[in-house]
Amino acid sequence: MIYFDNAATTFPKPNIVYDELDRFSRNSCVSPSRGQYKLARETNIILKDTRDKIKELFQCKLNQEVVLNSSATESLNTILQGLDWGNIENIYVSCFEHNSILRVIHQLQKIYKFKVIEIPMEKGNGFAFDIEGLKDAFHKDRPDLLIISYVSNAFGVIAPLKEISNVAKQYECIILVDAAQAAGLLDINLKEIDIDFLVFSAHKTLYGPFGVAGFICDSNTQIKSLLYGGTGKESISMEGPSNIPDRYEVGSHNILAIAGLNSSLRWIRETGRENIEEKVRLLTDELSKCLNEFKQIITYEDKIERNQISVIACNFKGYDADSMGMVLDEYGIAVRTGLHCAPNAHKIFNTLPSGTVRFSIGYFNTIQDISDLHGILKSIVKQM
Repeated sequence: MIYFDNAATTFPKPNIVYDELDRFSRNSCVSPSRGQYKLARETNIILKDTRDKIKELFQCKLNQEVVLNSSATESLNTILQGLDWGNIENIYVSCFEHNSILRVIHQLQKIYKFKVIEIPMEKGNGFAFDIEGLKDAFHKDRPDLLIISYVSNAFGVIAPLKEISNVAKQYECIILVDAAQAAGLLDINLKEIDIDFLVFSAHKTLYGPFGVAGFICDSNTQIKSLLYGGTGKESISMEGPSNIPDRYEVGSHNILAIAGLNSSLRWIRETGRENIEEKVRLLTDELSKCLNEFKQIITYEDKIERNQISVIACNFKGYDADSMGMVLDEYGIAVRTGLHCAPNAHKIFNTLPSGTVRFSIGYFNTIQDISDLHGILKSIVKQM
């Protein structure tokens, strides 16, 4: 199998991650922070070290904290459901947002009165954000909350994060960034980008295991808790801990997944994030060349500015996306088809209702993978 579904989850993982998951599960897999014995103290060190590695990767400010939980979806729900909606009238979202954001907003709109405004894109270019148009929109409808994916999971579009945050913060707007497809891949410097929440997921571009994700926020953040329960601290209080991250980390930590994330963060540091980005950009360009050699394939990409990374979505003329996904599977090519949980993005590229065939690159793909894909596509299009 040649794996081109890395936007869903990167695969394979670095060997160091597999080795650590096996070692840790056999020798060290006990609950951190809730025992006075040596092994519990050692797992607590892993927990703290993982937070420190995340802060280092994202170049966090001194007053920022790392909250760990089970998934980016849980992180987004914790943040969005915890905000003070009495002070929010206008929400800005990009067209590329995932249903883990859109469906939460949809449910909240049933309770609270607020307006949802789409961040404008330049006319005729679904890969370029219209910053001047956004300024005009802010002037008309003052932004209270802005939500944006740094990299689109459906089309690989890279948002001009710093530029957008600079404009939004002129209005003291709350900014939530979904970095699930960017963390560990693109440079994220929270000392230079003024945002309130950054969400990440271990199993995507951080090359860690399923089961752990989280968000970064200011240590004085006052969002309400989504979940309540045991924390191993301040057990006499029915309110629970007030400090971050303890306030948002109830129940037992998935310390095995956290240990896996710790090792993947170590791998990113040793490999070099910039080297990972360079290789993924190179492979993305090679994939583009491969797909564009076939007139039967329509690609959705920024062929001028190359403002995308890791993902190239396409369609095969005369065939729906799901059918082509099954054909590719017969040849041992793993892709994702459909809307990729980002329905609004497909309005921009006119790919509703069937969506696209999504090829997504990871660090462990190779030039040979793309060469083999080229040969397979030649065989397929001959039969079309």
